[in-house]
Amino acid sequence: VTDLTLYHFELLDALGLSQVHLVGHFLGGMIAAEMAVMSPSYVDKLVLASPAGLWNNAAPVADLIAMSDEELQDGLSPGDSEAQARLGATLAADRMQDLAAAGKFILPLPDRGLKRRSYRISAPTLVLWGEQDRINPPSYANEFQGLIAGSRVSMLPNAGHLMMLEQSEAFADAVAAFLTQK
Repeated sequence: VTDLTLYHFELLDALGLSQVHLVGHFLGGMIAAEMAVMSPSYVDKLVLASPAGLWNNAAPVADLIAMSDEELQDGLSPGDSEAQARLGATLAADRMQDLAAAGKFILPLPDRGLKRRSYRISAPTLVLWGEQDRINPPSYANEFQGLIAGSRVSMLPNAGHLMMLEQSEAFADAVAAFLTQK
């Protein structure tokens, strides 16, 4: 995780970007949060969409490596047949493998110490979560909010883990409203 975080700083440096808005989902959310921890001056605003990085035994994050493709697809879009149909068409088999590979960075326990370091995040932060997220339980939203001073939580109804696909307009509207807010 540290190597991935440092790689992203190197990318920003190569692009000549000294301050950016960061938006990250799950593993990307954890990397964005780590970037905000390691070098707060790089991050103007931060959007964490169902980020990994915390662990609670009472609400464990799903084990992406152990899940079958069917379990993963059901977990990504629980109970909404229309969303599952869209996901089935959108997510190719290699995307499922990508998610399982991401799990290797965050499992068996996704806690890599972000909780201890999160006090360093100073950027205005929006924590977005799908109300029906069965991969990364929504209870973590409040935990992230409690760790990041001044952050706010927005729960997207009728959305699971892939809220940006299931409720794309609501997701985009929430992110755009936050990033353009003065």
